[in-house]
Amino acid sequence: MNLGLGLFSNLTASQDISPFGGIFTLFVIVFAIVFVLVILTFALNFWRSLKYRGAEGQVVNPQGQSPEATKEVIREVVKIRCPYCGSLYNEDENKCPNCGAQR
Repeated sequence: MNLGLGLFSNLTASQDISPFGGIFTLFVIVFAIVFVLVILTFALNFWRSLKYRGAEGQVVNPQGQSPEATKEVIREVVKIRCPYCGSLYNEDENKCPNCGAQR
């Protein structure tokens, strides 16, 4: 009993007992951590944008090649089977190169 009364005996009339004191402190800590992470993210993105810019301000690849040199044309070739002879030929052809049958 004496222990329980001893906890509140040090309080004076000017001290405020707030039930949200611990929650508010936790909120401030979480807010500060999120704020620091956002600032670090912006700084990292800014550093990366400066790193990949050339002397003239043009964006270059990390490998040092110009963007035009890295373009790659990927074209899908679809083969179809001729219903008459069974050979495969490209979809853009109108007739079979093996037997000459129209599509």
